[in-house]
Amino acid sequence: MRYTIRKARTKDVKELAKLYFQFWQLHFKFDPLLKPARSYSPAVAKKDALKDIRKKNRYIFIAAINEKVLGFIELRINKNDQFFKARKYGYINAAFVAKEARKQGITKALTKTAIKFFQKNKLSYVKTNVYVKNEIAMRAWTKLGFKPLSEDLIKNI
Repeated sequence: MRYTIRKARTKDVKELAKLYFQFWQLHFKFDPLLKPARSYSPAVAKKDALKDIRKKNRYIFIAAINEKVLGFIELRINKNDQFFKARKYGYINAAFVAKEARKQGITKALTKTAIKFFQKNKLSYVKTNVYVKNEIAMRAWTKLGFKPLSEDLIKNI
């Protein structure tokens, strides 16, 4: 499978929205705080994807064959409190690969692109968040060299 990695463009919205929708359907199951206040539909996913592509502080890279988007990774540069030595760090906010495109090295290629982007911006650290119950993502991120750092705890009251 020959795919290319590139920055997402507004013309990718329809295809990207399909993956956004799948991403959120999966994550709604993991975290009760993510339960949407309104119905989350493909049309809403399309609006979200367009908004994210246009945001100045968001960077979305996609893996695509022609116009078919197979996966994406969404990045941002976070600022740390002035008290800390690391003033900025890279953050991978979301990443997802379509089921039919998995096990093709797409997550690895997208992550390498993200790391190069962060290095180009003179950052020394990259961080992401993974739900413990998301075993597939946990395996993928640890295989890519990410190490567990902390664990969120939640209690329904």
